[in-house]
Amino acid sequence: MRKLWGFSLRLFPVSAIICLVAGSVCCVRKELSTDHDVAHQLFEKSVRMIAVYIDSISNAQDSASLQNLVNNFNIKITTLNFEFPPDTDLDLNEDENDSLIRMNKRLVRTIELKDSLIMHPCDSLKAALLQDSIAKKLVVRGVTPDRSDSIGKR
Repeated sequence: MRKLWGFSLRLFPVSAIICLVAGSVCCVRKELSTDHDVAHQLFEKSVRMIAVYIDSISNAQDSASLQNLVNNFNIKITTLNFEFPPDTDLDLNEDENDSLIRMNKRLVRTIELKDSLIMHPCDSLKAALLQDSIAKKLVVRGVTPDRSDSIGKR
């Protein structure tokens, strides 16, 4: 349980970035301008980076690689934001802002899911088996899916 809380505290920077982008864009409404082009570049680069990290995190094999990916994402997203002028994110339109929020939520969900799969692989396998339609049909018919004594006997 202690490791889980420690990992949750490491997700704080990701959550802080989400809140920063969401709060700064929601409060101010500006008309589209040439500044929006720069903001759109920031949006496109952010979306590409988040998509790459979602894919990488979902393929992480162990907790060390997962933690390394999360740390690298925090560094890279911060570096990306500093490549653009201050308050560039304020020029994002509402759709771009909503897309970033959805992608960041998906990133956090992917991190939490992968962490739970790594920490408790048996529990996640049980849940997957409970959702398996073939296993459900066998249980309904009275056949236990894990019986191996009937294999090979006819």
